[in-house]
Amino acid sequence: MSAAVQRYPMLRLVIPLILGIVAGYVLLVYGDKVLFSSLIPFLAGYAIVLCGLWLSRRYALRWLFGVAVFLFFVWTGLWVFQQEVRKVVYDFPDEEAVYYFRLTEEPEQKARSILCPGYLPVGRDSAGEFAVERHVLLYLAVDSLSSSLTRGDELWVSARIRPPANRGNSDEFDYAWYLFRSGISGTGYIPSGKWKFARHSARRTLHQVASDVRGKVLTLYRRLGFEGETFAVLAAVTLGYKKELSEEIRETYAVTGASHILALSGLHIGFLYLLFYYLLVYPVRHRPGFRVAGVLALVLLLWAFAFLTGLSPSVVRSVIMFSLLALSLLLPGGAISLNTWAAAGFLMLLFRPFWLMDVGFQLSFSAVAAILCIQPWLYGKWRIENRVGRYLWGLTTVSVAAQIGTFPLILYYFSRFPVWGLLTNLLVVPMVSLWIWTTVGMLLLTPFPGLQQWVAAVPGKLISVTHQLLSGIEQWPLAVWEQIRVTLPEVILCYLLLSLVGWYVADRRFSVLRSIGIVVLCWVCFHSWERRRNHAENSLLFYHLSPESAVHCISSGGDSWVIPISPVLDEERLERMLDRYWSRLRLSPPQYLYETYCGEEICWQDPLLHYGGRSIVVVREDRWRSVLRAEPYVADYLYISGGYTGTLEELLRLFRTETVILDASLPEYRLQRLITGCETYGVKYVTISRKGSLQIVL
Repeated sequence: MSAAVQRYPMLRLVIPLILGIVAGYVLLVYGDKVLFSSLIPFLAGYAIVLCGLWLSRRYALRWLFGVAVFLFFVWTGLWVFQQEVRKVVYDFPDEEAVYYFRLTEEPEQKARSILCPGYLPVGRDSAGEFAVERHVLLYLAVDSLSSSLTRGDELWVSARIRPPANRGNSDEFDYAWYLFRSGISGTGYIPSGKWKFARHSARRTLHQVASDVRGKVLTLYRRLGFEGETFAVLAAVTLGYKKELSEEIRETYAVTGASHILALSGLHIGFLYLLFYYLLVYPVRHRPGFRVAGVLALVLLLWAFAFLTGLSPSVVRSVIMFSLLALSLLLPGGAISLNTWAAAGFLMLLFRPFWLMDVGFQLSFSAVAAILCIQPWLYGKWRIENRVGRYLWGLTTVSVAAQIGTFPLILYYFSRFPVWGLLTNLLVVPMVSLWIWTTVGMLLLTPFPGLQQWVAAVPGKLISVTHQLLSGIEQWPLAVWEQIRVTLPEVILCYLLLSLVGWYVADRRFSVLRSIGIVVLCWVCFHSWERRRNHAENSLLFYHLSPESAVHCISSGGDSWVIPISPVLDEERLERMLDRYWSRLRLSPPQYLYETYCGEEICWQDPLLHYGGRSIVVVREDRWRSVLRAEPYVADYLYISGGYTGTLEELLRLFRTETVILDASLPEYRLQRLITGCETYGVKYVTISRKGSLQIVL
């Protein structure tokens, strides 16, 4: 292992850099938003000590120099992460303020609002004008004026903007962190009448020009006859445009283990890299001058493709990686190695440390690392004389190595394992390479419409055949294992185990075998502890689902019942949102109680819910405002959802309780009125919209 580290010196730099970025993330989550006031004085002093150690040249102190370099890059990772955080963090005023807002992307119609991504250069308050210079997401109320907005419009808006926040449900997707690392500093809602149009700016950024070019390519696809599922898949695979992908297509690709194909990233850029390499570099690899020109042309074409896709972050990230790998061909030896991979990761994380927390970045780099480390060993196990056979065997070993390198992350992030995923990729990945290569050829034939129309039939047919193949595999028995719970420590242990196994295969040392046994034992002990720690308890759960509402009754045996409170409950959305939490508790699929139901454990008869010895009055409409009762009904909890528009006083005449639960579906002004009522009458209350989900263990 030490010899490998000596052979790949960039590993000694990228590992401490990653540790520093991880430390910065931990401090961000569990400490202050801005990590330290400044690390520059420390780094300057540290550099002086480093130079002193280097100049002393004392052999006995050589290990100190290595430790100093390691710690230097740990602190470098911390520092670059801090600078990235500072670009996003902003202390918005607590009260409503006036901002100048510029739409940087086309508005997107949502169910009850219009999403407007944009930039805030300045704001105004009673003290005057202040600089903001942050990107935000604003939701405008739907009306005739907001529906006509377009990219480039500039507005004066009056809003209360807050940093991104999660709903507070257990194990939910960390949407706030996703927005934060995407550079979004705040979100806000703008009612009608709270904004005014200022002007339209025709100025466009490079990213906006690229988006316009992608729009023209999408129009070309439609003109060439691509439509329906074929258009949706082709646009996703070649341009990263996924808005027209249906849930059925996404599910088919996910169940069969081919969902990565729909996400334009490293796999697709890798196919383009191979195409341009064999066209431009391979024929002139022994002629230095022509080889330089070929490599530069290859890099230029990769960036041209990135521009064609709208310069999406995932594509830009992959193109940076393959551009660095291409430039490494100009170095002595000219082969892509683990050292080149580490150098690419080092430079990319130094430039954009938030990428370390991106799923696409992690999957791409783990796949490339596995291909570099595992694929040559697999390929050498079977020597094939036939050229076509060698090509197919090489493609197979690449696919197997990539899946070995990524499966721990796939289990961690998606909690499912496609049983036929390996077979699917062996069949589909070669076809995807043909999609991309023929689509590139089709686009290059734009000056020749007749020939272009003829070539367009090829990717269309390939996509149709692939979709039929995946639809058939989806119906096979045991197509996917659902609700697989894998924690982050288990992912780390899994990669450690894979590294030790590879080391043992290469070295055959007994000490490595002993280390493998220790890691396996630690994994088994940790997994057993996790299973004992995470188990279902008899409890009541009130989720933050706004604008919907529901009560979840859970038994210790894993059975559960969901009582929909809002008129319409999107069951699929609820299960997607809470899948990881339900999987962690090993719950069976819940039973939805839309009508009156009384069983051995639970009784629901609107508005009364009895479960686990507790009684809950569910108020979800206004019919209680006209009801008279001689004696108030005594209940443990009074749960008020958005359908109720009255006051707390009216409810306390009918129901006596010690705790009021205020659902997230209540509008802010009604919520505040009910809170005031609770404080007036001395009743304890819980606000779901501010606290997050509420669990009551019975």
